[in-house]
Amino acid sequence: MKFAVSITTPEVKANVPMALLEGSFEEKLKKAKEYGYQGVELVTNNPSILNAEDIKAALAYYELEAAAISTGCISSTLGLTLTSPDKKIRLESVELLVDLIDFAAKMDSKIVTIGSFKGTALSAGSQEDAFNYLDEALFTADTKAGIEGVKLALEQMNLKESDFLITAQEIIDYIISRKFANVRLLLDTYHVFLAEQNPLEVFRHATPYLEHVHLADSERLPVGKGSIDFYGVESVLRDTGYKGWQSAELSRGSTPDINAKVTIQNIIKALKSHEESSLRKDL
Repeated sequence: MKFAVSITTPEVKANVPMALLEGSFEEKLKKAKEYGYQGVELVTNNPSILNAEDIKAALAYYELEAAAISTGCISSTLGLTLTSPDKKIRLESVELLVDLIDFAAKMDSKIVTIGSFKGTALSAGSQEDAFNYLDEALFTADTKAGIEGVKLALEQMNLKESDFLITAQEIIDYIISRKFANVRLLLDTYHVFLAEQNPLEVFRHATPYLEHVHLADSERLPVGKGSIDFYGVESVLRDTGYKGWQSAELSRGSTPDINAKVTIQNIIKALKSHEESSLRKDL
């Protein structure tokens, strides 16, 4: 299992609600390493102005990997979505997504995440328009991702934050129906436990399509501070052979450093509990 924490890149000046750690970019990397993370999920909105080699060097210095490139702040900071009714905005959004794929390849990251950047059917005008716009964007991005060796991880989101592609099964069916080669599934524990009737079975069933996992407790709290069964989540991920990244993406609140530290501590406890339980069964 590999664990990462979501942090903003230097050009993002706002405090993004779901990005953790305080200080300069290098200070964030230092804390991530000290707390026990193996990587960082880079939350960016303008990768074209970033020096990828400098960022790679900083990550290497702290022995961290770029777990994923996140689009999590794009709709809130730039007002861009892939399903905007404005064609100019859609084109700008697709261009940015292509830039993010390029950046991911430069960072030796294999994943670009797509959550709120997807947009909503309400803003698109209708469900039909939303799917048409998303198809248009993702067919372009899917081809580019294949060239660069990158996967696009489409996030399942609950009804409070999205109005189409709500469940994991809907996203899986969408991926299959469009015959995408490089679009995969992202499961976020917060969304899964809020939107799905049998959340642990969702993780189990989604295994063939699962590319990335986000970690957050109920109400977007740090892991272990809400009601989500992380022992169950980690048990299923272990049992199904999931080898990908798990990234802490939760509310930064007023104590983003503490929230990041508590999350990695409690997720490691859940893993150890699973390992100890497995050992007892083997005796």
